[in-house]
Amino acid sequence: MEIRIKLKNSYIVAISGLLLCVFGIVLGTVIFPSIIEMGIKKETALSNDSEAFKHWIDPPLLQFNVYIFNVTNPLEIAAGEKPIVHEIGPFVYTQRMIREIIDQHDEDDTLSFSTRKIYSFNQEKSGSLKESDKVTMMNPTLMGIVLTAYKLIPMALPIVNDAIPFMFPDRIPETVFSTFTVKELLFSGVPINCTNVASDLVCKNLNLHRPKTVTKLPDSPDSIFSFFNHKNNSLEGPYRIYRGRKIPTNVGKIKMYKNEETLKVWPINTSCNIIQGTDSTIFPPFMKKTELLYIFVPELCRSMFAEFSRVIKFDNVVSYEYIGSTKNFADPSRHPDNLCHCEDNTQTPGSGLVCPKEGAIYLSKCYRSPVHFSQPHFYGAHKDYADYVVGLHPNSSKHQTYVQIEPRTGVPIKGFRRLQINIELRFFKEINILNRSSSGLFPLVWIEEMFVLKDSEMQLLKQFYLLLTCLDILVWMIVITGITMLVVVIARSIYKNRAVNECINSKNQNVRDQPTNQTRVEFSNRKNNEES
Repeated sequence: MEIRIKLKNSYIVAISGLLLCVFGIVLGTVIFPSIIEMGIKKETALSNDSEAFKHWIDPPLLQFNVYIFNVTNPLEIAAGEKPIVHEIGPFVYTQRMIREIIDQHDEDDTLSFSTRKIYSFNQEKSGSLKESDKVTMMNPTLMGIVLTAYKLIPMALPIVNDAIPFMFPDRIPETVFSTFTVKELLFSGVPINCTNVASDLVCKNLNLHRPKTVTKLPDSPDSIFSFFNHKNNSLEGPYRIYRGRKIPTNVGKIKMYKNEETLKVWPINTSCNIIQGTDSTIFPPFMKKTELLYIFVPELCRSMFAEFSRVIKFDNVVSYEYIGSTKNFADPSRHPDNLCHCEDNTQTPGSGLVCPKEGAIYLSKCYRSPVHFSQPHFYGAHKDYADYVVGLHPNSSKHQTYVQIEPRTGVPIKGFRRLQINIELRFFKEINILNRSSSGLFPLVWIEEMFVLKDSEMQLLKQFYLLLTCLDILVWMIVITGITMLVVVIARSIYKNRAVNECINSKNQNVRDQPTNQTRVEFSNRKNNEES
């Protein structure tokens, strides 16, 4: 009876251990992941009560850094020598983003909004640099007018030549260079004088083809130029993005921009018109290394993409690092999607397209100005660009665009978006101040939008990973406990079987050692005979 009870207890222990193992495995592979996934889906969707929505509607302040290429030899450049530049910066601005919701669309799980950006100079982070500092630079409006006139009406170049002294009286004599304060150049504006009769025709043409960076003054024929005044305190959009309540991996992705599903900037049926990705302030959860990370950049009138680079682990928090793809600025012969940055050679019909070299994209159709964008210091660009200018030092850690994202939640931990604005300096015999100049792509400024997750939000991520670690430990404890119970039962069973076998063997040996009944009778008869 006692043996049966012990055997029954062993079965109970064995079954319990097996069930614990199965339960632990199911808990770790199905139940906990499902609960975590449900929680992530709920909190990352742009629902009115989610954490993601709270951060999205009131995003953290960004740091906007501006680096200016100060020209040190303007007179020599006008005489045909190589440009020499010296980088000054960063001039640090705080960028505040305000989102204004227009409508919510339940039928396709989207919402519409516009974005307002406000820039303010941060003297503390700029250190000794001030907005009143003066820098020497090619006058972008002057060079832009010359290049645009040459493209549209080459015969008008002599008229432009006559207008230049009146439109830009503060130039360094006999050059296309001027000295500006940083504040004028970046935000408050450099004056363009249109009151003179000689400049009237050129100014009217400027108004017809007004670049984004030129603003006409109210009640005046004059205008001003600045790199970023058009972005400051102005509404951008409207955007229409997915909320991610139905399909979590769609959260933040742009469905429409300015009420259109595709852009109308580039030639019809080119991939540059396709709107893909998010606006870089929000990313979808459950990211994969194999996926490309698309970001829509309104300043470039197109979507760019980043490619997975590596896994980074900091304070137990895992992040995926994505680096801006070299294909974004690739030569169209290597990456045909960039053919939209080529233009027909209007001066030599039938000669084909004129395309930028590796490392630059031409944004005349986007900016309504003949500007090129590249990575800072022509990082990754054709050597002709970097070799033309003395004073550039391309470096991946300083000049490459990248973002680090926690892959489960899509929370951006750190990001740097870096772009350089360039304009072509070109020889023109019809323009007095350019009739001895060399030709090449001239760097003006480069910008860096910088984001680092706040400590309080980073702490939440650390707590999330601590929870994941605790759940993993709990699962392993359950599984190990079950395995231990199974091992104990199996060990006991093996021990008992061995003991029983030894007992049986011992009894068999004793039986073999004892004399049989026949042997006893023979011995007894032999003894009796001996006594007789």
